[in-house]
Amino acid sequence: MQKTYNFDVVHDTIVVNRKLMNCFSHPMKKENVLEGIGNFASEHDAFLVVAATLLDNEVSFFVERNTNLEDKITEITLSKSVVLEKADFIFIPSAINFATLEEIFCKAKQGTYTDPHNSSTVIIKACDNSFIKRTVEILKKQNIEYPLGIDLIFIMDNGDVLAVPRLIKEVS
Repeated sequence: MQKTYNFDVVHDTIVVNRKLMNCFSHPMKKENVLEGIGNFASEHDAFLVVAATLLDNEVSFFVERNTNLEDKITEITLSKSVVLEKADFIFIPSAINFATLEEIFCKAKQGTYTDPHNSSTVIIKACDNSFIKRTVEILKKQNIEYPLGIDLIFIMDNGDVLAVPRLIKEVS
């Protein structure tokens, strides 16, 4: 029997989880999720590593326009693929225009005052800093009032990840 990947679902997910928590604790701080761990031998390695860390069979996800990634996430995590409006995690693995991104943010789960944790986390491919800045501006329009909102995780081509929690303020 031959292994199709060398990602350790126990030890490597612990490493990646610590890096993600560090990113959420320090918004806009970069951490590389591919350093020092195994991989899935895929063009979407960073997305699969994050998915393997955050998803399990009790949560749902949506992948924007990439059925190969959707199938691989289901295979690795046993999580269910659902429509955008019901997804706990939303993956956007390729370039996207800002109008579509705004529409996704509008349709994503924002949580309720009774259950603010019933919201979505959007994991999105980031091209450059201007894309990240513009995306955060769009997100600010959507996030009406804390604790409601969407959490963002940006993934760069080299495996660098940075996070924007739903509660973030700019400091001049």
